[in-house]
Amino acid sequence: MRRAWMRTAAVLLFVAAAALLSFPAGQRAVRGYRDGLEIRTFEENKSQETDGYVRLRESMEEYNRRIFTQGQSGLSDAWGYEKGAFNFEGTGLDDEMIGYISIPAMDIRLPLYIGASEENLMKGAAVLAQTSMPLGGEDTNCVIAGHRGGYFGQAVFRDIEVLRAGDTVEITNLWETLEYEAVKCIVISPDDLDAVKIRPGRDMVTLVTCHPYTHNYQRYVVYCSRSGQDKTQDNRGEEAASLPYGLPYEPSGDAVRREDMLTAVGLIVLGAAAVFGVAEIYRRRKGRRKSWKKTGKTGKRI
Repeated sequence: MRRAWMRTAAVLLFVAAAALLSFPAGQRAVRGYRDGLEIRTFEENKSQETDGYVRLRESMEEYNRRIFTQGQSGLSDAWGYEKGAFNFEGTGLDDEMIGYISIPAMDIRLPLYIGASEENLMKGAAVLAQTSMPLGGEDTNCVIAGHRGGYFGQAVFRDIEVLRAGDTVEITNLWETLEYEAVKCIVISPDDLDAVKIRPGRDMVTLVTCHPYTHNYQRYVVYCSRSGQDKTQDNRGEEAASLPYGLPYEPSGDAVRREDMLTAVGLIVLGAAAVFGVAEIYRRRKGRRKSWKKTGKTGKRI
């Protein structure tokens, strides 16, 4: 009886360890599938343009002009969980999803929501209130916030440090797809709001997430400028130099790779243990069958 309890405990411990190690990867797969459904539904709905869509665009364009003129006086850190800037009632949209963001270098496509509320940040990436709506145009800077990772298994912006100057960031809204390219990556303090404000004359998207990975007391920032203009290496350098310099910081790449490696090693060890356990069970059952054939039903040797 004691041996049976020990075997049961060992099996339960194994299952718990396997579930714990595979949970992030499993959840990323589930959330990735869900995001794909959200994006496909968005693509189907946006083709059915309504008067509400037209009014929404006009409202957003007016909003972009107003916040630039007023100097973005209400801007605050994304993790203040701000409410959305628009009332979507009557636009034909079911929620505050305005489109999606695609970053090939990070291998992600995420639903994009208006307003960095806690709910929106848990569902995907979110446009920070008091920054430009994702329409493009002169005197705009759409600041897009996303969690660094570990939230219900979705990586979101976990791997943001792989981005390099020239990498593409695409924003698909209800009307078109806007292409930007990364210009500069820096780290700032959460209260350095000037670092993410609109740059006069520029058409920009700025990605913001927590830093360092798992500690989150700073903000990692990626500045992106609109593609489509002939840019030489020199004027790319000038563009980067005109942006804030940021703080000295330690990259989080090693922490991310270490987490992935430990998870992979743990799963390999558990897999090997499972194979060994199955082989041992098979060996013992085979031994019992041989013993039964030798002794017969009476328990006496033949």
